[in-house]
Amino acid sequence: MASVDFEHIDKIYPGGTQAVFDFNLTVADGEALALVGPSGCGKSTLLRLLAGLETATRGTLRIGGQAVNDQPPQRRNVAMVFQDYALYPHMSVRENLGFPLRMQGVLKDEIRRRVDETAELLGLKHLLERKPRQLSGGQRQRVAMGRAVVRQPSVFLMDEPLSNVDAKLRVQIRTEIAALQERLDTTTIYVTHDQVEAMTLGDRVMVLRDGVVQQVASPQKLYDRPANAFVATFLGNPGMNIVATSFAEDENGNAELDLRGQRLPLPATVGRDLHSAKGQGAFIGVRPEALLLTEPGEDSLSLPITVSSVESLGHEQLVYCRLPDPEQPEARALDEAMSDFDATPGQLVARLPATPVCHVGTQLRLAVESWRVHVFDVDGVCRCHGLGASAVPAEVQ
Repeated sequence: MASVDFEHIDKIYPGGTQAVFDFNLTVADGEALALVGPSGCGKSTLLRLLAGLETATRGTLRIGGQAVNDQPPQRRNVAMVFQDYALYPHMSVRENLGFPLRMQGVLKDEIRRRVDETAELLGLKHLLERKPRQLSGGQRQRVAMGRAVVRQPSVFLMDEPLSNVDAKLRVQIRTEIAALQERLDTTTIYVTHDQVEAMTLGDRVMVLRDGVVQQVASPQKLYDRPANAFVATFLGNPGMNIVATSFAEDENGNAELDLRGQRLPLPATVGRDLHSAKGQGAFIGVRPEALLLTEPGEDSLSLPITVSSVESLGHEQLVYCRLPDPEQPEARALDEAMSDFDATPGQLVARLPATPVCHVGTQLRLAVESWRVHVFDVDGVCRCHGLGASAVPAEVQ
């Protein structure tokens, strides 16, 4: 086992395309880190740099404290699991598992022992004499993981290993990978575009966008305390609702936000900072499950909406709805910036119980408690979690 350090890593491909910008990260010995982000954000590039399949343009890569920039892949003691399995079709499962050990010159008896141990660990003992064509997709993926495990590497690298597996099987294998990581306690970097995989398999999760780190934190902190509007909308299914607001003042000159006529008091420190940008407004964010089809309480907001579509999921319903257009020009101007966060102006989605059933065209009011509202500035940076007495400035999280 070993720690992994990325120090000021840049990667620029021939032609000038830069995939990674000044990337810094430490993965602790035995930690499972999940890298998640949209396609083309640089996730797989980082794995390939660590594996030695690509060369960093600038910066230092360390495994176990030792710089490996100039070491070839075979000397880095990392094992990589690919999304396409990469099994040899003419070899049996036993031969596929033992192949990397043969290439290392390991003795036959030791190869057999380690292959048998790995097969037992992954539930492959009854499949050892089969060829890959005789295996299901899930079994092939377990063999691919076994070929990495049998090497007893310092670091596991997994590049979207479940992308070719159907949805039901993906849940099963995800559970198996989590159990395997727990048992082996080997440093693991897991790349995925699936946020559920990232949240369930990572001790920490890193969100990447256009080669730049957006946030690194535990799965729960990422969900509850997003650093910016992109992280907020990217994590969660559906992601966080983002709504443009404008600035207002109370009778004492304290900054407030005006949301479709409702005044939202800001914490004093946050209000002073945002007030300097008066005229630009701000965004608020609300998770779909925080919207309630109830009468607003004393410390709640009430949002008038019109139902535009409903997805019935049996145990619950996703209700897509629209807010009235904002009257304030500042809020209307901010609507144009919401595409930067993958959010749609004026649209909300609420995760509600299956009953009462909502119908398209119905006008309703949704309540949200103040402590479940996040405030983002015009650049999408989170400034506080919660409003009123429950507010906590984001910078202290």
